[in-house]
Amino acid sequence: MGVEVIRVLAYAVLSRAMLVAFSLIAAWLLDSENFGVFSYVVLTTSSVATLSAVGVNVTCNTTAARHHADNPELVVATVSSTLTLSWVLAVVASAFWVAVTPTAVSAVLGIETTGAVIFALALIMASTTAFEGTSYGLRALPGMLVAAALSFVFAVGGAAIGAGTLGLMGVLGALLASRLLFLVLMAGGALRILGARPSFAVIWRYRVVVTQIFRKVGLPIALAAVLSAPVVAGAVNVMTRTGGLRDVGEFNIIYQVFLICTFPASSISHYLLSRFSGNAEDLGDTVCLKSFAIGFALLLGGIALVVLWLAPGAMELAAFAVQPAPALGIWFGISAALYIVHLMFISYWSSIDRGLFVLIAQLMWAAPMLAAMIIGGGAVFFAQAFAVGCVLQIGFHWLAYWRTATRIAAERR
Repeated sequence: MGVEVIRVLAYAVLSRAMLVAFSLIAAWLLDSENFGVFSYVVLTTSSVATLSAVGVNVTCNTTAARHHADNPELVVATVSSTLTLSWVLAVVASAFWVAVTPTAVSAVLGIETTGAVIFALALIMASTTAFEGTSYGLRALPGMLVAAALSFVFAVGGAAIGAGTLGLMGVLGALLASRLLFLVLMAGGALRILGARPSFAVIWRYRVVVTQIFRKVGLPIALAAVLSAPVVAGAVNVMTRTGGLRDVGEFNIIYQVFLICTFPASSISHYLLSRFSGNAEDLGDTVCLKSFAIGFALLLGGIALVVLWLAPGAMELAAFAVQPAPALGIWFGISAALYIVHLMFISYWSSIDRGLFVLIAQLMWAAPMLAAMIIGGGAVFFAQAFAVGCVLQIGFHWLAYWRTATRIAAERR
């Protein structure tokens, strides 16, 4: 398991670092107003992609882990069906958020350009999610690493050249190109292993089975995504109107550091999900995986806490155009430590078909964010709401885990 874990971590850093690299380079080369617009587009698009890929990663992951050897056509049918759903939702969600674009953003980028970028990027990112989940289920880690490495190199070069020559439009164009390259590489690798191709005939043949799988595994996660994605996008929208583009830029640059600190845990959680799903009958292996998940979460959570606390000072030394407040690093550091534990719980609940617990935990997180949206405020205020939500989320997870473990222990006596 050690080599696989190293590969998962390497993939996590490279794949997440693409967007972080774009944000860091943009924060260095663009002025604060243009970086604020870039941040608004990136954060809104990420939220739309999350909403569009409702439960897709988990559904494709578990299906691939359980059926790639005996029924690869079912895996392809699952990927194809969830992709179709993602595309429809991406169109609807993109149209809504473009319609409510703040004047501060449209005045710089233009409403048509803003809409085109959000729509195209959301489709690409949502599609990548499906093939990423499938690749985790197939344990195709070497191919995932190659795809992430090539895309990362392209992203760094493209961001630097784009920002230096065409400014904001150059960065956005390079971002679209690098994400498209990543999608093509991930999709090609997964389909090559499966040896089957998506088609409407396959979707129709397995429509009942895929519906049952999605309803059992993906739907509760989907409802959580439907909840969380509009909350983040809405928070950024309100922040733009009440705090300004500079606040959005400060929030985004620390949020990207938060994501790169938590994404390794996210990748490990998807890896654990495929292991939990594939070894459900092996109690000894399951106990070992649980211990690993807890230990890893505590270790990575501590590292994330320190990195985020130091991030604002490092950006000040690097003379970034955007200088985030130290308080942002503190609050996001607390959030990262708690969120990493939350990710491990997601894998465990999904593997034992308790996706409803994920939805309830997400409701606990969303409540303070919704309250902050009603009140309105700047970057630090929303970072505080984010942290409070993470505290409530973890409290629910531990309570639910204790009750579930107690019930299972009683049944085994």
